[in-house]
Formats: sequence, C-alpha cells, structure tokens
Amino acid sequence: MVKVSVVIPVYNVERYLEECLDSVINQTLEDIEIICINDGSTDNSLEILEDYVKKDNRIRIIDQENLGISTTRNNGLKVCRGKYVCFLDSDDYLELNTLRETYDISEKYSLDMCFFKLINFDENTKEQSTEEYFDMGFLKELVGDNVFNHHDIGENLYRISVTVHSKLFNRDLISDIKFPEGLIFEDNAFFTEAMFKSERVFFLDKYLYNRRLRADSITHTNNEAFIDWIEIYNLLIKITKDNGFYDDYKKVLYYKAISNSYVKFSEIEEKHKDAFFQKLKEDYIQKQAEWKNDDVFKDLSKDLILIFDAAIISKNHMEFEYRVNMRRLQLSKKENFLLSIKNLTNNIF
Repeated sequence: MVKVSVVIPVYNVERYLEECLDSVINQTLEDIEIICINDGSTDNSLEILEDYVKKDNRIRIIDQENLGISTTRNNGLKVCRGKYVCFLDSDDYLELNTLRETYDISEKYSLDMCFFKLINFDENTKEQSTEEYFDMGFLKELVGDNVFNHHDIGENLYRISVTVHSKLFNRDLISDIKFPEGLIFEDNAFFTEAMFKSERVFFLDKYLYNRRLRADSITHTNNEAFIDWIEIYNLLIKITKDNGFYDDYKKVLYYKAISNSYVKFSEIEEKHKDAFFQKLKEDYIQKQAEWKNDDVFKDLSKDLILIFDAAIISKNHMEFEYRVNMRRLQLSKKENFLLSIKNLTNNIF
C-alpha cells in the first residue's frame, strides 16, 4: 500500500504550480502518490502537469470540467490508494520533510489525524507571517505531546483551525466523508465530521505547510459566496446532532451561528448585504421557537441575543445594522454608567 496520497486540486495556477509540485516530488518520504485534478483550467496548468508526469510516474492526472474545489477534492479522494491522505492547494507548497514527519508520527501512535502548523507567505514579497488561528498554541497547552480526541478538549474543538491543509488524515477515517459541494468554507464541515470520528489525534508543533496569500482568493474577495456561511453553520449543527454531541456543544454552535455570521455580513460587499441579511433573517425565524426557549441560548451574551433579535424584526440590512449598532451603543453607555456609579460608591464608602 502507498504510504501517503497527496490530493492537489488545480485551477489556473500556471504561475505557482511548478513550485507546488517540486515540493511534493522532492519529499523525503518517497512512497507516495500524487493525484492532481485539473479542474477545467484555461491556462497552461494542464500542460505543466503533463510535463511533470513525464518526470515522475507517481503523478496521476484527473482532467475534468470546472466543478469547484469541493467536488474536485471529492473526486481525488475516490481514487486515493494511500494509507494516509494529505491535501495541498496548487498555489501552496510543503516543507520537504512534511510527509515523512507526519507519516512517522501517525504510524508511531496509530493516528486518525495528525495536526501541524502552517505559515503564510506574501505572494509578492515572500515575507512570512504567522497567525494565531493556524498556530493553535492553545492546543499545545491543552494536550502537549499526548494523543487526544474531541472529548479531551471539549468546546476547544471549535477553536482548532479547520483547514484540511494542516492535517494528515488516515484514509479509512475519511472514506465516507465528503466536502459539501458548491459551497465555500467547506473545510468546516469536513474537519468537524472527521474530528467526531477520530479516536486518536496528535498535534505536531511544527510549521510544515506554506500558504500563499493571494488578493484574489475566494475567501478574501468578500463576494456573494460569503452567504454560504449560513448553510455551512447549519451543516455544523446537523453534523453535531447526527453524532450525538449537540447538547455538549450547542452553546458554542449558537455563538458561531450568530457571531461569525455577523462578521461575515459585516465584511461582505455592500451590494450583497441585503441578500445575506434576507437569508439570515429567514434562517433565524425558522430557529426562533427552538432557540429562544432554550436556557443555553438565554445564557448567551446580550450582544449575541440582540443580533439575533435585530435580524428577525428588521426589514432590510440597513435597519439591521442600525439596530445592532444603536443597541450596542446603549449597552455600552449603560455599562459605563453603572461602572461610574460603582466607582463613585466605592469612593464614598
């Protein structure tokens, strides 16, 4: 059996593809297969792949019409033969020891997943930068060098970087997990389901993946695709319910459903805000009866509850933003007033 399958979706990346492929064919772990799925590229990406096949017979090409990242990864998974699976974006690259180190650790501890860290680099300056989200320092503090699963870390599960690039997966674990097709933020659902199925996970505290920062990345363009987040968090809720852990994690799911949605709403381009708002309002109205009668929901912060309520009663996105901002201002003034009274009382008595 091949030790590791590397799944690489490819779409119009002729500028970066050689750097990506070089980082894989030169891995210190040689017993690998490299599955490149050309997702309907209109540039020279396919020609570059065909040139590399001539140099390295471990590369396999799947050529398809443009179907999107989730379908492309799912198609790659269908043909994987490795014991473990690594996902790599075709504009990024691996450290040359990535697969060797993660494979050895996975074998040593019989892992379902091995986490590691990724580092960003600017596509123009090549300057590297770290992010707390991808560093997962809190996880190192929680689990150290011990094997763990989601039971051991509780709600901290939802603080882990969901990106599939910084994980090595046991293929048996993910054989029946699929990326949700036609949506962005797809890693959220895939990772959460994989984590619930995992019994043995390890965090390797090393930077082993290099992530290119591109201005035209779909998750940085703030277009109408951001509306997908509403469907994604509903998938997270469904996955958690289906696995029997909803009561354990419902508070953090409420938080993600409201807080993260408002952040995405705030960041989306102005011309798409009302469409986002209307879908959000419809979703909250459907959840209103269940959530508002739940003591866990009632225990959320005032900020979160006011966002939820404001979405339901507002007619459009402008009224929604106005209500949220005004209510926050009122709460802020009230808290400052109570704090001043408390300080005054302390000074008098």
